[in-house]
Amino acid sequence: MLFFIFALISSMPLQAEKESITKIVKVIGTGVISNNDITQARERAISNSLISAVELVAADFIPVEILMKNFQQLNESIYADTNQFIQDYRVLAEAKVENDYRIMIQTTVLIDNVRKKLSIYGNIGHKRDMPKILLLISEENFNTGLSEFRIYDKTHYANLSEYAMAEALRKNGFMIINYDNKEFKKKDISIKGRGTAFDDQVIADLGARLNADVIIVGKVIAERVQSRLEARARSYKAILTASAYMSDTGIKFADTTQTYVAAGADDISGKREAFSEVGLIAGRYFSLEIEAQYRKEDIEDADIEIIVEGVNYLADFVKFRRIIKNMSGVKGIQTKEIKSDESTAIVKFRGNSKELADAIISKTYDSFSVNIDEISQKRLKVKLIPIDHSLPYNEYRKMKN
Repeated sequence: MLFFIFALISSMPLQAEKESITKIVKVIGTGVISNNDITQARERAISNSLISAVELVAADFIPVEILMKNFQQLNESIYADTNQFIQDYRVLAEAKVENDYRIMIQTTVLIDNVRKKLSIYGNIGHKRDMPKILLLISEENFNTGLSEFRIYDKTHYANLSEYAMAEALRKNGFMIINYDNKEFKKKDISIKGRGTAFDDQVIADLGARLNADVIIVGKVIAERVQSRLEARARSYKAILTASAYMSDTGIKFADTTQTYVAAGADDISGKREAFSEVGLIAGRYFSLEIEAQYRKEDIEDADIEIIVEGVNYLADFVKFRRIIKNMSGVKGIQTKEIKSDESTAIVKFRGNSKELADAIISKTYDSFSVNIDEISQKRLKVKLIPIDHSLPYNEYRKMKN
């Protein structure tokens, strides 16, 4: 059966449970309407969307070459039964377009399940030279209530969440940079009072001074929550927000918000467990994201052709070209041909055409919107649609459709 699917990956992958790591993915699936059977077409669209969601997550943890080589086996073991990898999904929007039925869904993919299934096809996440990671997680002090970075020596970690993150990352083969206040002072580095406010330049400077490849910056706090066990124990929810940066450029490549609820006989015991567990969850999450990021670094640049068309497209083509040029992963863009109704450009991109399409769709454009009409191995067909700001939003949507 023929169908068309493209996907948008949410920039915030995340809600985590104690025993699983997940990624929230938004996908659009299309089912062909046969014999005017809308119900069946809708079911096909949902099924196709779930397959695409699992495919996108799988591509993060195993090279494309291995996916292609084992495509038949993957179809039988993974794509044929997506239920084992999907925690939940919900329909965001749906519409009938001529003979197609399209559905946008948001689904939660169980990353660990996908990763375990893929492990039979080879070593899916470990490089010979693992990156060195610097953790900067400020944690709420039990006594003062203020957020502080950890004080480290050879025998003691005061920051429970960061210690748990470090242990989770080490178990996946990553090297953790140990630091203390004296080392920071010696290297003329001050983090006191910064919270999580580190700009690109500070990130790059920290990486160079401490020989770090990746820097994870974050903050964790705890709050009381109501519990049916309140008479016997107090419940606390730890909330950890963190972002991972490439230290050489200061560019952020992953972020997350993780939570964990723990009960304790007193304030300190409840918070200690909550901080430790949420740190462990975040460490497991970033292990996967760093693996995926370094795999992307190994991908060779590809020349992808983009055909741009649309009403009055020339007026916006220059803006569109400038936005693409500044996108992450784009190494260059050249205009190949300009016609009265369309233009063609060649984009040198670190990744495949589907990833480039996702990046284009995720951007915000002021004077036009972007539709991806076609995705093939080395080509995208893009339509620029002018936005009439004088029209109410509903009227604009009618005009667009």
